[in-house]
Amino acid sequence: MKELTLILATLILSGSVFAQNTLPFSKGVNMPMFFENWNKGRILPDLNRYTEADFVCLKSMGVDIIRLPINCDVLTDEEFGAGTIHEPVLKKLDEVCDWAERNQIYLIIDNHNNQTFDKPSYTSNDFILLQKQLESAWTQIAQRYADRSDYIIYEIMNEPAGKNADKWYKIQQGIINLIRRYDASRKIIVSGVNWSNITELTQLKPYKDENLIYTFHFYEPWGFLTDGSGPLSDIGEIPFPYDEKRFPKLPDNLSWIKDQCRKEGNIKHINSRIKKAADWAKKNNVTLLCGEFGTKIWTNPKDRAAWNKAVTSAFRENNIPYCVWGVIECNGLVQTKIRSIEYLGYLDFPDDIDAYIAESYGFSMPTSEAVAKIKAGYDDFPKKPYVVYDGIGGTRSRMGIWNVNEKKVSDSHEYCLVMSYPQKYGNSGVNLPKIIASKFEENVDSLVVCLDVKFTDKSQSFEVLLQDSDFGRKELPWSKHYELKAADYALNEWVTVEIPVSSFQENRGVYSDVDQKWYDLPCEFTWSRFQKVFLDFNDHNDSKKGDVFVDNIIIKMK
Repeated sequence: MKELTLILATLILSGSVFAQNTLPFSKGVNMPMFFENWNKGRILPDLNRYTEADFVCLKSMGVDIIRLPINCDVLTDEEFGAGTIHEPVLKKLDEVCDWAERNQIYLIIDNHNNQTFDKPSYTSNDFILLQKQLESAWTQIAQRYADRSDYIIYEIMNEPAGKNADKWYKIQQGIINLIRRYDASRKIIVSGVNWSNITELTQLKPYKDENLIYTFHFYEPWGFLTDGSGPLSDIGEIPFPYDEKRFPKLPDNLSWIKDQCRKEGNIKHINSRIKKAADWAKKNNVTLLCGEFGTKIWTNPKDRAAWNKAVTSAFRENNIPYCVWGVIECNGLVQTKIRSIEYLGYLDFPDDIDAYIAESYGFSMPTSEAVAKIKAGYDDFPKKPYVVYDGIGGTRSRMGIWNVNEKKVSDSHEYCLVMSYPQKYGNSGVNLPKIIASKFEENVDSLVVCLDVKFTDKSQSFEVLLQDSDFGRKELPWSKHYELKAADYALNEWVTVEIPVSSFQENRGVYSDVDQKWYDLPCEFTWSRFQKVFLDFNDHNDSKKGDVFVDNIIIKMK
């Protein structure tokens, strides 16, 4: 008995009895803008943005877990996410789960319902809507993936907002119970309120379920982590660690940011905050995950790396797995001096990965074999056509629309683009993978842009443009254009149009989204910067009416 008492005392003193449980993964990334749809008017997100070859490539870098944000609140057939999730979304999610399991990478299905429920606080009606969305999403997901392997993990909700902890605690318990009706033992990620803040997490009473992972997000100090964006877009670099000599001058209404960075912009603060979460986990014998953290890609690289290394070091010291926010997104594994969200559309994985930044997050560069698998997917272009859009943007592309809608029509085209007049401005653009865009110049005389169009009124017309990348005045988005007129085609029926690339003509003048400015200059289009297929539906004279339908945009040989 004395020997047993001594053993127990030793274990308690060493922290072994109350040690945080260990998870079978250590570090990974989020994959934003894959199952996220932030474009008003679109039905489906960029479901072809990544392929299984990307999973292979990420694994070669040391990634063993991927968090997959899914906008379950907008990817349904009912308002506020209370309806049926679109079948193409679920079919693609089936594929992604297959990729994860084949490559032995853990995959978090994250109910990223930010578009509806990211707000300062929730009203009583907000909580009613939220509960309906959660119940709808998790009833569908839990039933569909109940028989999947342990590599698939559920996350009930991204960053519950506000500070009504009691109300959220009860809702979250209800969703745990709902999931357990269909899936008895799968790992479920749960969170505290206040956008998954550490403070609120450590005030949370653990649930009575042994298969839960408790998550927090870490963006401290806020002033440094939002460097160059929002209210800080014009004030210069904010240093880390805090440096009085390098700190930029702030307007009076932002002086609190300097005070915050002076207090929190150091390794001691980072260590104490992360240790606070780890101590809570050890005390309650639960597992932890940092589901999001990271630095803006335009932040000074030395400052970025210093913060990244400080945070990941604290995670490792406290046995906390982590997921960086993004691969090539605004907090991802790339580096640039361009402070523009527009720039993200021109980045490719793995081409634009920065070795210095990747290493600061704890990752190596991808192996040549893994990169070759990605490139192999394009070796047969242009002999094999490249689909730019067929209801979903093409492989590894990024798509945006403005004042244009996607609609599910009753005929064989199903999902397509629709421009409805009267409307002065409307456009749709697809950023091509660099490896596809790079092959245009040598094949100008043999390529065609093919698209299906349905005009409904003789007044209609629009332009198809081949557009350069937009980096502001230094590198403007020059374009070549070709106009399609309803007067040349039958109305109210689909027609297939083939436009030789050699027939596109240079435009004079250009508008830069980066500069938010029109430049009335001679065209300087160059194939070396060609990046985007763009549809311009603008009607400056208010002369058009009715709907124009577009689908099946393809680049192919004549």
